[in-house]
Amino acid sequence: MFLNIKFGETYLPAKIQYPVYTFSEFTFFAILILQQLKGKGARLFLKLTSLFFLFFQTIYFLLEHKKKFDSVPIGVETILIFIFVSLFFAEQLKQVDENPIYTNYFFWIAVGLIVYLGGSFFIFILTNSLSSSEIDSFWYWTFIAEIIKNLLIIFAIFLYAKRKPQNNNQPNRSIPYLDMI
Repeated sequence: MFLNIKFGETYLPAKIQYPVYTFSEFTFFAILILQQLKGKGARLFLKLTSLFFLFFQTIYFLLEHKKKFDSVPIGVETILIFIFVSLFFAEQLKQVDENPIYTNYFFWIAVGLIVYLGGSFFIFILTNSLSSSEIDSFWYWTFIAEIIKNLLIIFAIFLYAKRKPQNNNQPNRSIPYLDMI
């Protein structure tokens, strides 16, 4: 049911592997979004809140290591990623561009993140208060959300591969070439 990370012949204990996975997932998503944000304020906000999350998760791990699942850090991670994706969408809406937003490959990654995190948010939050049979009966919803996310990311990869490379060496044709020498 839960992810088991194997190192050599032994598995990491769940009390270590879940925080490591949550931090790795958050870091990966935050770096992806950071690469897309252009505003200095939004980038600074993302960096500072990421540091806050690292600090928060460390404190939570040290104080609440008896829990079977790190549902509170996952909830905070989800809310922060939602905020970061909202910053991305806000920047995209402010831009005047001839191409629709759905032609941007990262739009589909952002939608995938929203579907994945939104579709698994409540089951992850409630995991510590549910019985094993209840978790088993509802856990498949997280798989559905993850499959949709993966399909949207695959679509984004195809869009990224299909886009035309920008050649910055070509002179702008609207400006006359006045170099006579």
